[in-house]
Formats: sequence, structure tokens, C-alpha cells
Amino acid sequence: MSRERKAPRFMPRRKYVIYNLCLVLILVLLLTSLFTRIMIRHVQAFELLRRSIYTSPELDWSMQTMSEKVFLSANQLITIYRRLFNTTPKQDLLNARVQKAKTLLQTTLTLREVAALSGFQNEYYFSTAFRKKTGMTPSVFSKANRAQALIPETQEDE
Repeated sequence: MSRERKAPRFMPRRKYVIYNLCLVLILVLLLTSLFTRIMIRHVQAFELLRRSIYTSPELDWSMQTMSEKVFLSANQLITIYRRLFNTTPKQDLLNARVQKAKTLLQTTLTLREVAALSGFQNEYYFSTAFRKKTGMTPSVFSKANRAQALIPETQEDE
């Protein structure tokens, strides 16, 4: 009578646990890869949105318009935008509009024209926002830049 030896009792369980751990690891890697691809696409969408805001700040950039561009709700847009750029979309839009206004103020346009071309609703809101951002009124900024442009640059010999 020969007796066959049975495998130790813990072997099947160990193989089962290892098999399950491998499946979980594969699942985690797949989900991480998928999540990474999704995040990269979101980051690209947010960078494109920001680029669009800075190239065309005069457009009507409502929260709905911005959130539709990145396919998220307004709350999600604000949260992710703040994490990526350390500012809110509205503050970034205001910065873009003031930046454009600074370049337009170096021309001979009136304040009303500069406000409209920068995307501000009226020249009063434009003046208030500009002063808060730069510390000076648009007219003072414009006069200072025009005066600076009239002063010829002198080269000093050493």
C-alpha cells in the first residue's frame, strides 16, 4: 500500500493569495495609468483655456463658458484651476484684461476704447480694477508711459 503525499495545507491558500495580490496590483497599475492619462488631458485643457483667456481677454468669459471649455462644473473648474495656477479663473481673467489694457494705454486710444478692447464692461469698472491691480489710475499710467517714451535713452561711457 503506497500512500500519496498530499501538498501541505497552506500551499493552495498561499497561491490563491498571491494570485489575488497580482490581480490587485495589475488593476492598480491600470487605474493609475488611466488616471494619469485623464489628468494629463485635464491639465492640457486647462492650459489651453488659460492661453485662450490671455490671448483674447476681451471676449465674454463667463464661468459657464470656461467650465464648458474643460467639460467640468464651475466648482470643479475653480478648484482645479486654483491648484494648477494658484489663482482663480476670474482673477486670471482680470489679470489678462489689465495686462492687455497696459499695452493699449501706450497708444492714443481713449480710456473708453481701451476699456472696451480689454473686455471691461465700462470705463468706470476698468479704472477701479486697473487701480487695484497696478496701484495707479489708467490715465496716470498712460501719461507716465508716454512721458517715458519721449525721454531719449542716454548711453553713459565708462
